[in-house]
Amino acid sequence: LKQSNLIIEVHDEVKFEYGITEHLQTNKDNAVMFYDIEGSHFPLIGNSLSSREQLKLVLNEQLNHYGFFQQALLNPKEPYKTETSLTFSNKKQVNFSHLPIPKFFPVDGGRYLSSGIVFAKFPGTDTSNMSIHRIMILDDQRGAIRIVPRDLHKIFLENKNTGLDTPIAVVNGYHPSLALAASSPTPLNQSELAVANSLMRGKLSTVKTPRYNITVPSDVEFILEGKILADEAVNEGPFVDITGTYDDIRIQPIV
Repeated sequence: LKQSNLIIEVHDEVKFEYGITEHLQTNKDNAVMFYDIEGSHFPLIGNSLSSREQLKLVLNEQLNHYGFFQQALLNPKEPYKTETSLTFSNKKQVNFSHLPIPKFFPVDGGRYLSSGIVFAKFPGTDTSNMSIHRIMILDDQRGAIRIVPRDLHKIFLENKNTGLDTPIAVVNGYHPSLALAASSPTPLNQSELAVANSLMRGKLSTVKTPRYNITVPSDVEFILEGKILADEAVNEGPFVDITGTYDDIRIQPIV
């Protein structure tokens, strides 16, 4: 991104409330890297897939990026497995207040983890579903997760109907190809990780999480393990979504 002049670097302190939004909206076609966010020791990147030029870089395919993407969907390849990850070498209790999680707009229901990839096992299998879900922060260790009626919703309901919570792993700080795979249609019970591996030309490795044994990418910045609670829910929202309009307030599960 630096070599292609597709990233803006912000070194001054930025407020997590609305300050990040201002930079992202001003630089819509560029990735924006924040090095100093109020209340957090961690950097943050946004807009990392906001233009066709960025997509070409992510896929390492300048001429036929759409064709390459289609072939990856049609020819998924299972990633190779590793025994551990450097991410696990620094284990701590989850504390959302330490992470650079912004509040984007005044109308939003709170701070939002908006690009976390949620991994959950299909019940009775070892296959991980991966999908992107926004999480509204409630306190240091809890959030309200918006679950649309797709694969994760099916997993959640199947567990809920048997009185079980749904173990999950939320991944942040990942290769952008993972976001592409997580947002793409795949057959039920097929892991999107295989699509991501094809997009990454076979360079993706996976690992099992230490608590819930969920398969996740090994080379990521954060892996947060928790549960979607079967019988606890709160109001989630409102949230200004990708269309620029206010999404409704809904009763959603607590994670």
